[in-house]
Amino acid sequence: MPHPLRINGYRNEERMPNKSPLLTGISPAVSNQQLSCRAGSRAQRSTKTMNALTRKQAAEWCRNAGVPISESGNPEPEWLNVRFDLPSGADERRCLVDKHLKAFKSDARVLVWITEWGVWPSQDLMPQFIALRASVGETRGLREVPAQLVGMQNIDYLRDIVSCAVASLWDVHVFGHRGRKWVFYSHDEWGAASSAAIVEQIAAADRH
Repeated sequence: MPHPLRINGYRNEERMPNKSPLLTGISPAVSNQQLSCRAGSRAQRSTKTMNALTRKQAAEWCRNAGVPISESGNPEPEWLNVRFDLPSGADERRCLVDKHLKAFKSDARVLVWITEWGVWPSQDLMPQFIALRASVGETRGLREVPAQLVGMQNIDYLRDIVSCAVASLWDVHVFGHRGRKWVFYSHDEWGAASSAAIVEQIAAADRH
């Protein structure tokens, strides 16, 4: 099983698209995938339950929740006791994420922390990701605010940003309330999880 490498590396400086954020620089096949921004409804939604965090703030949240942070300042997924392979196709990866997130339905808020991106340019969906965050009023880039606390009343938005990041093969950490649930997706096409609830979702996904 591959081991997480370059977890502290930031590959690409994301830029706001000049044209349609869902279409600029993306092939028709990718733009038709099910990662709709739902910008109309989100533009009117309160952002009080969707707080973007700097790397330092995200690390502080994790430490307060008992999540181990490495000397480099990122979460340490090595101790997670359940490993799984990520599907090779972007659509299959999104389907897997959707099933995993069901394990977080009892959590009031979920922390999504992206620690690496832009590793595989052919898979990258940065314009769509930028549009998704802009749809809730967050226009800063991942270099400035790589993490976001999302209330579960915004489950569609949570599903969209995690699916977009995992489909892009970025390094993504998803933490439940107080860090008791944790799933990690690696750009090296493997993942790891901490809790029995998430393990059950992984098993269910593997059976379909």
